[in-house]
Amino acid sequence: MMKTNLIRSVLLALTVCLTGLTFFTACEDSITINAGNADKYQEAENVYSYVRSITGARQPSVITLFGEELDSTYVYVELSEKALFNIYIKLETDTAALDRYNRANGTNYEMYPGNYVNFINDGRETIAANESKTEPMEIMIRPWGTVGKTYALPIVATIRHNAVKMSPEGYCIFLIKPQPEKLDSNKGTGIKNILYIEVNDENILNAGEYTMKKSGKPFFDVVNIFAANINYNKETGKAYVHCNENVLHILQNANTYIRPLQAKGIKVVLTILGNHDESGVANLSDKTAADFAKTLKQYVDIYGLDGVDFDDEYSRYNHKNPSPGLVVPSGKALARLCYECRKLMPDKIVSVYDFEQYKPVGPIDGTPVSEIIDYSYWGAYANWNQNGATIMKLDKSQYGPSSFNLNYSDSNGGIYINDAKKLRSEGWGIQMYYNLKAGHYDYSSQFNQLGNILFDDGVLWTGTVYKKGSSIGERNIPDYKAYLGSWSVTPAKGSRVFPSMVPTNKALNIRIIENVAGESYKVYGWGDNTETLPFIMNYTSSGRVAINLPQTVLDESRGGLEWTWVARTNFMPVASTMVKDSIEAVFQGYIDNKGAFTIGVSRTYSSFIQALQPVFDFNSTSAYLQIKGSPNFYYAQEPFTLTK
Repeated sequence: MMKTNLIRSVLLALTVCLTGLTFFTACEDSITINAGNADKYQEAENVYSYVRSITGARQPSVITLFGEELDSTYVYVELSEKALFNIYIKLETDTAALDRYNRANGTNYEMYPGNYVNFINDGRETIAANESKTEPMEIMIRPWGTVGKTYALPIVATIRHNAVKMSPEGYCIFLIKPQPEKLDSNKGTGIKNILYIEVNDENILNAGEYTMKKSGKPFFDVVNIFAANINYNKETGKAYVHCNENVLHILQNANTYIRPLQAKGIKVVLTILGNHDESGVANLSDKTAADFAKTLKQYVDIYGLDGVDFDDEYSRYNHKNPSPGLVVPSGKALARLCYECRKLMPDKIVSVYDFEQYKPVGPIDGTPVSEIIDYSYWGAYANWNQNGATIMKLDKSQYGPSSFNLNYSDSNGGIYINDAKKLRSEGWGIQMYYNLKAGHYDYSSQFNQLGNILFDDGVLWTGTVYKKGSSIGERNIPDYKAYLGSWSVTPAKGSRVFPSMVPTNKALNIRIIENVAGESYKVYGWGDNTETLPFIMNYTSSGRVAINLPQTVLDESRGGLEWTWVARTNFMPVASTMVKDSIEAVFQGYIDNKGAFTIGVSRTYSSFIQALQPVFDFNSTSAYLQIKGSPNFYYAQEPFTLTK
């Protein structure tokens, strides 16, 4: 289950002048233009019009055109005071506005040709009486120009009344950047890797740092921004999109966070999640669903997204007396919302996170769910479940019955190799992952295993990590020799010591020496009396170290007695809790830029691994296994901090 987003009440600021989300409500039918009483404006002075980008950008908005793909953007026109009657508006391109912009800013942008720009509804709209701005006005841009060159598209508005003038600074400039075709992420086996990222904590750019060894294609096919919210406006009876500041930051800086992933062939999708009010993705009336789908299309168009994803969690549905615009929640209602999105966005992704609540069921207007949504995936980690495919009547290629929680420190975290093998062998099409934390864990070993299982190809990681809010990656690959020497080890989170409790700040003193030069180490002193029982720690290509278990060590001081370093899944050393299967990188860590070294759990086993310790008589059937040394034996529980 996904963790609850702590969403603060931050409305999406579309522009400096726009204070709410009213412009993201769905556009109504065309407004009938009424000339009104023009004489009322005869004495008006200094009434100006301004064309505003709806993205909220203070600087010119950047539109990236990939290959032959079309793109859309939106503007609105605002008056300096409320209209006394309906005002007729028409959008146009204007070379004179670009000349003024170039002179004012010392630039020399070339004009993007107007014949490659289409104004929806011929660029015509009205500002209604007693209002000061239009509804969003869509502009479609067809690809043209030299790849890598930046062009400018100036948009102005003409007004059919002399008393309303366009401000000299009232034009809107878009920068157009033609780019090559996006790379194709298809890795040949029909399986797609879908990744959710909690953007309150993590940076989506980290998803682009994992590629296939042979093909160079991205390991992840789709990144879901988790998450924007659906909320309900009691005054209007409509649902609207709410973004907290973290989601908003990514959207308003799409050129920084979204376009680099898309250029690598990764699709970027916005997840819509319930937000603790009555609205949800499964209780919109048919009309409300159609309106909300229009709002979602605006988000997809404005921010250049590749689709929408629906997660039916955290809504407080009213099952007995729904408010206006809402209905009793059902799978049909969720399917209707997906259907309305599919009609408006036939070439975009529409997907569903399958968890506790409602699943889309059809048909809707004669269209089965399998033709409405692209894919869905079971969202309870460490729990294979394929029932959703049956209920939604999806093909295996559209469904993922197994999901991996990459936030290892949480319950039900980790990667389950056998489930991945089953997914491939049985012909399922989706492998889902939740919350990549590249700054905390090195997934190289596990992703490499999965790459070979799912795609017959290994996976490379660049070692670059992007911190939240940063567009500049940091590459920290410590040298092999940096780990050699003596280290003081202390619990970073008050880890427990078995079997007696001792002060949690008590330190271990360990030694790391060379085993195979450039490849591995021997670690001495982990616990009491273990100078004769070193375990092996491997050095990885990304500069991390990894401890694979189990490992067997001969105790020469006791006549060659055989001990085995193991992981266990319980505080008590019970035979049934010892992990006997070979696991890659049970524990791993790396030296950070400040010289600190952490050892943490990085598991691929279905039960949370809590301990690293030696035992003998490893195959014992007795309830308790012997532990070498004194009763105060220290073990690693995620994480431990090492300093020289």
